[in-house]
Amino acid sequence: MQFSIAKDTFLKALQKVQGIIETRKTMPILSNVLIEARRENRHNRHRPGSRYESSYEASVKEEGKITVSAKNCMNHQRTS
Repeated sequence: MQFSIAKDTFLKALQKVQGIIETRKTMPILSNVLIEARRENRHNRHRPGSRYESSYEASVKEEGKITVSAKNCMNHQRTS
């Protein structure tokens, strides 16, 4: 996966999910965010309340997806 996105856009996206991620250590996977790079928008339907999705403008060289710690990603974006 390889993509480029404006730093302020990425930071705003992370801030939106910051309030809904799991902060306790009981289920660590719930403190991660899924970052998916796609060349085109695909519309998915989900049961209401089951997940939060948004899309942002980015330059995608290679499609892919990964889950990362939301807290660590946010801290890295703030300090870089």
